[in-house]
Amino acid sequence: MTYYDILEVSPNASIEVIEKAYRVLAKKYHPDVNPPELRNQAEETMKLLNIAYEILSDDEKRQQYDNELFYNSKKQNEKKDSYVNNSLIETHPWIRYFARLFDINVGGILIVWIWYKFEPNSYAQVFGNLNQYIITILLYIIWLFFESFFISQWGTTPGKVILNTYVYSSNGNKLSYSQALKRSFSVFIKGSGLGIPIVSLFTLINAHDTLKRNGTTSWDEKYDSVVITRKSSIPRVIILIILMSFITGGFAYYIESQNQNEMQAQQVISQLNEEKEQLDSQEKTLLNTQQELENMYEEFGILEAQMIQWSDAGNTDEYNNNYPYYEQLLNEYNEQYEEFERVREKYNKDVEIYNNKLPENNEK
Repeated sequence: MTYYDILEVSPNASIEVIEKAYRVLAKKYHPDVNPPELRNQAEETMKLLNIAYEILSDDEKRQQYDNELFYNSKKQNEKKDSYVNNSLIETHPWIRYFARLFDINVGGILIVWIWYKFEPNSYAQVFGNLNQYIITILLYIIWLFFESFFISQWGTTPGKVILNTYVYSSNGNKLSYSQALKRSFSVFIKGSGLGIPIVSLFTLINAHDTLKRNGTTSWDEKYDSVVITRKSSIPRVIILIILMSFITGGFAYYIESQNQNEMQAQQVISQLNEEKEQLDSQEKTLLNTQQELENMYEEFGILEAQMIQWSDAGNTDEYNNNYPYYEQLLNEYNEQYEEFERVREKYNKDVEIYNNKLPENNEK
C-alpha cells in the first residue's frame, strides 16, 4: 500500500487535494471520535495518515518518493492532471456562492426559454397557474440534473468555470453522474434550504461557518468530493456579476416584450371580434330593410296594376283619388331604397376593411 492509497488520492492529485483528503480522513479516524473498541485501530490508522501526509505534503519528500515509487524520469513526473495541478484549493465561500447563484439564474433562464419556445402550451399552463415560489423550486430542481451532468463530464459548471472552480472526488477523479446528482441535491437541501427564503438564510450561514471552520462542507464530506478553486480575482467576480445581470435583464426584457406583443395581439383580436359583431348586426339590419323594401315593392306593384286598370277603363275618379297615395308610396320606396343602397355600400366597405385586418391576410 502506497502513501497515496493511505490518503485515498490519485498519484496525480495536487497538494490541495491531498490536504483536503487528509483533513477528511483525520476527522474520520481520530481516536476521540471512535468507540473504545476501535480506538487502537484508529490510532494506528492516524499514524499512517500522519506519515503519508508528512511525505506527500512536502514537495521535496514527495518528489523523492515519487521518483522511487512511480517515475523513472523528470518528464514522466510532469504528467499530472492539468485540472488540479498547481491549483489553489482554499475555496472562499463567496466564490462558491456566486458561482452557484450564476448557474441557478442563468440555467433557470435557459430552461424557461427552451420551454417557452418548444412547449408554449404547457409553459402557459404551468406558469399561468402555479405559484411563483413553486415555479422557482421546479426550475431549480430541473437545473440540478444539468448541473450534475456538467460536473460529471467536465468537473465544473458555467458559473464555476468563470470563477476557475472545479469539483472532483478526493482522489482527483471526476465524480460519476450519480455522485454529482446526489451531491447537487444535498446542496439544494442542506445549503439552499429547499429555496425557502427564511430557511435558506440559516442553511447558508451554517454552510459558510462549516466551510470556514472545517475546510469542507457536509455534502463534500458525505460524497467524498473536493472543490478546487484556482487563483481567482475580483475582475472574474465582476465579469460574472455583469454577465448574470446582462442575461437576467435581457431575458426579462424579452419576456416583457413577448407579453406586450401577446397583449397587443389579444387587443387586436378583441377589437376584431367587436367589429365582427357590429358587421353581423349591420348585416341583419340590411336583411330586414331589404325584406321591408320587397314588401313595399310588392304593395306598390299591386297598386300600380290597379291604377293602370282604372286608367284603361276610364275610371278617372278612382284613379285620381288613389294617385296621391300611389305617388307617396313611390316616393317612400325610392327614399328607403336609396338609404338601403347607401348603408349597403358602407357595409361592404366595412367588410373589406375588416378582412384586411385579419391576421391571415396580413401574413400574405
